[in-house]
Parts: sequence; C-alpha cells; structure tokens
Amino acid sequence: MLRNHLISPSSFPLIKSHANPIWEYLHLLTKLRVVKQLSSELFMKVTEIKFHKNVEDALEADEKVIHALQTTLPNKIQA
Repeated sequence: MLRNHLISPSSFPLIKSHANPIWEYLHLLTKLRVVKQLSSELFMKVTEIKFHKNVEDALEADEKVIHALQTTLPNKIQA
C-alpha cells in the first residue's frame, strides 16, 4: 500500500540519510510496537492509533512518543 508513497531520499535535501524516511518511520513505529513487520516490505498495525480531539492532547501524546523513542533509542533521538 505504501509502495506508491515511498519518496526518494533526494527529495529531502536537508536530511543527510541514505535511508528512505518512510522506512525509517515504519521502523520507529515497530520499536514502539505500533506496527509489526511481517516481511521485508509488509507491516501490520497492532496498536490502535488515537486521533486527538484538540491540540493540547495531541501535543501531550507527542511528548510521550518522543520520550518512548528516547528511552528505546537513546543514542539516536535527541530533544
């Protein structure tokens, strides 16, 4: 489903990475146990994704996600 949405890293000139940002994002979601990787190109959502009703709740949830990533990947994620 995402194959048509994968964008070349050259489309992101300010990001110095050879990896595709979409794949990187999917792997972060895997670390957070939001999705599970079933094969090299197949991911399945395993956790409900909540859409917040207001900005304050969304920002609070974002802070929790950032904290979880910092805990899971302390050398890669910096606030």
